[in-house]
Amino acid sequence: MKNNNLSKDALLHPSGRFGRLSLIAWLTILAIILCSLNLYISFQMLNTNEDFNQIEPLAFFLWATLHISCIYTFFIFIIRRLHDLNRSGWWSVLILIPIVQVLFLFLIFVAPGSFHDNHYGSSRLTPVWEKTVALVSIICTPILTLVVIYILAVSPKLNTDPQIKFEGSHHMMPP
Repeated sequence: MKNNNLSKDALLHPSGRFGRLSLIAWLTILAIILCSLNLYISFQMLNTNEDFNQIEPLAFFLWATLHISCIYTFFIFIIRRLHDLNRSGWWSVLILIPIVQVLFLFLIFVAPGSFHDNHYGSSRLTPVWEKTVALVSIICTPILTLVVIYILAVSPKLNTDPQIKFEGSHHMMPP
């Protein structure tokens, strides 16, 4: 008998299973949270009046804590997806190997999970809101990628002229 009661499903616990759409939805939510908080904290890190190069210690601590917690959450989501594929969570260490990680993530996002109960529990019913978030993400990600590529392609290039101009002098010094 399937146990699809989501109220017993602890999101940040590695036990349990995630289908493909659930994984995409939660990774999208994680990315939005990470980007928003990262921008805010990064501006706070450089928000000093004395010296632009000085970093606010509290902001750096928050920034590091945010990234460590996001890495933890990402691994939990990957482990839950592996459980849906009837694989051990230890397979998630493959994400740390540079070339293997691309193939591993492709497998995680493409391979269908077990439809029936497996060693890691009952299959989890994907709520409608997770399906909606996942489908919006699947549609918007390629579009946003193309927009960013276009913006980078048409943006003005930085002046990388190696010549140095000294104040008070009208002469250019060669490199």
